[in-house]
Amino acid sequence: MLTDLIDATCGEYVRSTPARNLLIVNGHGGNRGILEAVIYDLHRRHDVNVCVIHPSSLATVRADSELPEVHAGLRETSVMLALAPDDVHLERLPDSYEPDPNHAEGTRRLVLDRGTTWPWNSDHPSMSQLGIIGGNARRATAELGEQIIASALDRCPDILARLNKPDP
Repeated sequence: MLTDLIDATCGEYVRSTPARNLLIVNGHGGNRGILEAVIYDLHRRHDVNVCVIHPSSLATVRADSELPEVHAGLRETSVMLALAPDDVHLERLPDSYEPDPNHAEGTRRLVLDRGTTWPWNSDHPSMSQLGIIGGNARRATAELGEQIIASALDRCPDILARLNKPDP
């Protein structure tokens, strides 16, 4: 289980190094809720200052997306084109693929409403087709991905300073 892996990794980190600051970079939106719970336990169990960053949420670059961006849409595909272009296979999208504007409400209700938490996955029919929850991945570019990454990194110095000097 992911939580066990993170806990074991953190335990080894604490045993093998004097460092007590841990920054987790989350590249998968579906992990956000799990990581919120895990870092609380890591802090208490291993006495580490810990923070999770979500680069896509930190980024100030906005993409002109038809739908809320959650998984494999315009933004995430652009980031992957910048980081690991050989792992992106846009040619696998059927010629008939077009984002369905009717998925916007399902995505807002199941994923983005911070007042509620619902189980969801990237195949949920009210918000996804072909595992894509977001805008048209065909419009993705490595340049947009680089801009998203750079704008997220611009916010990191403040986060790292706070991680290094946690609130008492």
